[in-house]
Amino acid sequence: MIVNEKEHQLTEKDLHSLFKDLKINPEVVVVEKNGEIIPRKNNCELKDGDRLEIIKFVGGG
Repeated sequence: MIVNEKEHQLTEKDLHSLFKDLKINPEVVVVEKNGEIIPRKNNCELKDGDRLEIIKFVGGG
């Protein structure tokens, strides 16, 4: 699996498990899986060969 352009060993079965493993707060990210935006509250199955882009929101002023 590719996460943000880097190879990642697929040990997680779903998106929420990946967030937990990578210590990512799902409330502050947008995820694109294989070119499709995944709604924040949805959990989706992950498969070998998937490409994920995880974009974090950063506040500022």
